Amino acid sequence: MMCQTNRPAFPFLRSLCVLGAAFGPLAAGGCSMPISAKYSPIAAADSLVIPGGTPPRVFVVRYVDQREDKEFIGAMKNVYGSTVKKLVTSDDLTRILAEATTDALRKAGLKADLNSERLPTEKIPPEELKGYNCVVGGRIEQVEVVSQPGWSTVKITSRVVISLYVRKGGKAEWVGPIEGTAEKREMTYAQSGALTDALDIALQNCMRNMVRHLKASGTLKAVGGT
Repeated sequence: MMCQTNRPAFPFLRSLCVLGAAFGPLAAGGCSMPISAKYSPIAAADSLVIPGGTPPRVFVVRYVDQREDKEFIGAMKNVYGSTVKKLVTSDDLTRILAEATTDALRKAGLKADLNSERLPTEKIPPEELKGYNCVVGGRIEQVEVVSQPGWSTVKITSRVVISLYVRKGGKAEWVGPIEGTAEKREMTYAQSGALTDALDIALQNCMRNMVRHLKASGTLKAVGGT
């Protein structure tokens, strides 16, 4: 008598889900997909406080978007690497990066205040800068989040690249490029929330690397407090 074994079909069903992710966007129609862009405050950062000195007070300004293609922030690809949907956002990346920079500098021990109506390199009225040691802003070089299905999972990768602007008095310099990346895996079709989370992690890592870069380069020591 032949014994029949009922084996679960989960691996097969999982493969079908992933393959569906490869072609699902095509079936859904349209050429773009909106996602949210956000920054979650980091828990901590390396200290930038100068031993024995007063932490500088930083006037943080809005970023400038230097990307060649400002309309899109990434893509959903199929198993062959071809783009089936481009990702777009209505969120203001220049303000999000300014808020992230303010948060990271505060976590590093500095006194940072956001002034999002101002831009890097512009002439700021002296009365607005009273009590501040330096101006910090930046430019967005790249923001990208990409999803691509494989055999068993959907890989989501994200990358954020910035250049940081630091100015005190008549002296100014650009620091960078500074990069933050992230990678995560999903078992099924990549939802917009997973794409947002991957970009959020890349932003956080970019801010951590920004503080590490400032610490290693001694840039804020040159403009630091007394």
